[in-house]
Amino acid sequence: MTRRTVVLLVAAGATLALLVLVVFPTRSYLRERTNMNSAAHQLQTLNTQNRQLTDQIGRLNSDAEIERLARKDYGLVKPGEQAYAILPGDLARNAAANKPPAAKPPASKPPAAKPPAAKPAAGTPPASQRGQAGAAHQSLLGRFLDQLAFWR
Repeated sequence: MTRRTVVLLVAAGATLALLVLVVFPTRSYLRERTNMNSAAHQLQTLNTQNRQLTDQIGRLNSDAEIERLARKDYGLVKPGEQAYAILPGDLARNAAANKPPAAKPPASKPPAAKPPAAKPAAGTPPASQRGQAGAAHQSLLGRFLDQLAFWR
């Protein structure tokens, strides 16, 4: 072996030793430090959420908060009280007039064709023979449907 080959082998061995002893551990150290910073941030976030949830538990165990949620979410009232619902603009005017909300026709589409009239059930007299009872029933049904539209 020549002197030059020996020097090249020693240099290659020293470079390999430098990689194994310095570079790889340094990369691992930097990766672990990044992971640790990320975990510390996550721990801080979880501690904040834990404090907020503990505060919420304390509020939810109080009678005042239970009453507030029962009134707000379920519409419950104390005995002797009456509940009132305040409607937004269009709904309030339509409910006052006892009419369902008017549907706005689309600007670019032509009006849709009306579906065929439903056939009356077997044994039901025609509309001309129903008389006043049918008209009263229709208005009662109409008022009932208006009330359903009111609570939508």
